[in-house]
Amino acid sequence: MALADKLSINLKDIKNIKQVWIVLLIVIEVSLGSWLLLATDSGERIAAGLVMVASLWLFLHYVTKSESTAATNPKIVGFDQEIKPAKREVSQAEIEATSSQKVVGAKGTFRINTPPEDWDVKLLSIPELALANMEIEDDPEIMKQFALPENVDITTTFIQSPNTLSLIPIPGETLINGNKIPTALETIVKAQLTIIPFEKIMEDSLTETTLAQNMISFTTGVLNSGLLKFNTIENGTLKETGKEFIQFNLQQKLNYMMANDKKVDEVEINMTIFGIEGTLIDHIFLIRYPTFGKEKQDAFEKDREILMHLVDSFEPLRAIDLERKKAEAKSRAEANYQAQINQYGKQYFYREIVFLTKKYKNIDLESLEQRSRLLKILRPFEKFASQVGLDDEPNLNILWECMRKAEKGDAKDFNTFFAQMIAGAENTLSESEENPETAHDGQ
Repeated sequence: MALADKLSINLKDIKNIKQVWIVLLIVIEVSLGSWLLLATDSGERIAAGLVMVASLWLFLHYVTKSESTAATNPKIVGFDQEIKPAKREVSQAEIEATSSQKVVGAKGTFRINTPPEDWDVKLLSIPELALANMEIEDDPEIMKQFALPENVDITTTFIQSPNTLSLIPIPGETLINGNKIPTALETIVKAQLTIIPFEKIMEDSLTETTLAQNMISFTTGVLNSGLLKFNTIENGTLKETGKEFIQFNLQQKLNYMMANDKKVDEVEINMTIFGIEGTLIDHIFLIRYPTFGKEKQDAFEKDREILMHLVDSFEPLRAIDLERKKAEAKSRAEANYQAQINQYGKQYFYREIVFLTKKYKNIDLESLEQRSRLLKILRPFEKFASQVGLDDEPNLNILWECMRKAEKGDAKDFNTFFAQMIAGAENTLSESEENPETAHDGQ
């Protein structure tokens, strides 16, 4: 009988590497135990005992190391200390009773410590945030460029140091990420912290988003400028709470330029973006600050410490009435679905039918195997047509009838009709995306 059978181990139940190590430890320890019992002298028994202890120590070391690396905390580039946000969640009552020593974030989804008095604290929309980062007071064109859909409401909490770093390039000499770029435009850098709440189910969405989706959605806009270099990605779970986090580290490295009227050899504009998973709302942090290579600038070093302490003080709102809120989110998603069907359903239907027709334009309709697959793929469209109000569309009713006959073995009419769809001879299903209400009128 196999050793696994003697130990009542079902090998099919082993699903991860840790379980493999456990089984291996058991096998090794049983084998070494047998060696210990069968040893012929004290020296052999001592050797067997030492090997048993060593193998057990190695196993415990592996388990301890794997557990310690499973939970970690993010770091701000340039700091050895870990950031420890979301150490605790707060109730709605605590949010409402917040003192002046704390700042309550947008929509009351979190609170953090109040920054020094000379720091700015503002609640900004996404377009307003873009203007703030550009140091532009007002510009309708930029506001329009960054505008979100009307039914998407995202308000950011923007915190900024008064200390200003003015970076002015020296044309033909300054390097940006190692390359010369034709520019003479000043860049203003200040220590900044922006916290953005992302609802799991947005008003215009039919599906629940993940933290990774929200992070990528936000960071894509940041990267589109092409000026920041994507350095590293980190993810894990926060030690204190077990919440998932994802961190992106970006940087722009500048060489040989004027910094506050002084020529410097090296400046980095750092941007740390990390998100913390929530039950109903994720929070994304954007931390922006300068560093100076090996040099130290006391004012900006102090600002960076303040940023770290602010992030450490982050306390998200505890999700209450979770089932009710999930039910409300589900109800909103259903309402969104119905709104999509009512407004765009016919357009979606015809777009997909046209796409399918193009996809299968080279099908061999005389092949039973190929035709059966096509019928299987077309079958859901009859129900889809009913849902979007196309029950009385004559050409579609002809298609459904041809399909039913083909499924029973008489495929002549279906083959002819689908060939006509491909050729567009009758224009039966050429729904116009510009005028979906009238383009499907019967021929």
